[in-house]
Amino acid sequence: GIVKGTGYKRANSKGCAQVKAHLKYIEQRPDPDELGHRQKREIFNENDNVKRQDFQQKINDLAKKHPGGVLAHKVVLAAQKGDVAKNVDMKEVTRATIAEYEAKTGQKLDYVAVQHGNHVHVVILGRDKSGKEVIFKPQDLKRLQNIFDKQVKRQYERNRGRKMDLGDVREFCKTPLEYAQALEQK
Repeated sequence: GIVKGTGYKRANSKGCAQVKAHLKYIEQRPDPDELGHRQKREIFNENDNVKRQDFQQKINDLAKKHPGGVLAHKVVLAAQKGDVAKNVDMKEVTRATIAEYEAKTGQKLDYVAVQHGNHVHVVILGRDKSGKEVIFKPQDLKRLQNIFDKQVKRQYERNRGRKMDLGDVREFCKTPLEYAQALEQK
């Protein structure tokens, strides 16, 4: 899998506008359905059917309370295409990844996510639910990557009813390093 931090926005008027535009885009991405209509995708976090406007209000409140601080982080979680992507529920994997990351870091993240095929866009508020600033350094993204890979593999194996064999592991891994790490975990 791939975990990519696509940046963060500062708590100012420009940052608020950019995060709100991103939320609207990921919810209403111009990717027409079979009838040519724009698809409205479900926004979720630990709950289903989260309202974009509710999260946008949190963005406004954070910008007022902590001007100039970190407003939000944008992250993409992507499963490999093919057999692995077809056999995992990306919403469930996203929730499990965030929950495990929270358990390891002690932060309760305030986030929303939207699935687009084999990947999920996640927007994480710049403050956790206790008010502590959320920072994603490269090692934090690596930790998130490792958790995500483990969750995808766990669900894939559960859904397929078997352990991943070497061919599956090769499909699951993008780089030789990921392949070597996966073999060590077997």
